[in-house]
Amino acid sequence: MPRLKLSGGIPPHLKVIANVAVGMSITPQYIDALIPYVTGYASKYIFELKALGFEFATTKNGRNVIAWTLIEEPENADELRQGGKKPMTNKSVNKIADNLMKEIGLI
Repeated sequence: MPRLKLSGGIPPHLKVIANVAVGMSITPQYIDALIPYVTGYASKYIFELKALGFEFATTKNGRNVIAWTLIEEPENADELRQGGKKPMTNKSVNKIADNLMKEIGLI
């Protein structure tokens, strides 16, 4: 998930999980209010959170999602929530870029 300049370097799906607790229901409108600079991607953020180990129950009205309820979270949920509260610094971005370059074999 890209880090947008408007978000201060915080991945949007981590910003969502930083504001949700177990048992809490969230709507697509609530997610759009949390991330006003990119709207309409609520299901994408939930998909990314499911890939990280969070489990959601989905409430639908026909084909439309009305709400998601957080049922279970992974062991590293607190660490992920902290990542949604503090933006990345240039130093940490450069460190990630260096590691990727080493993996690819460019360095």
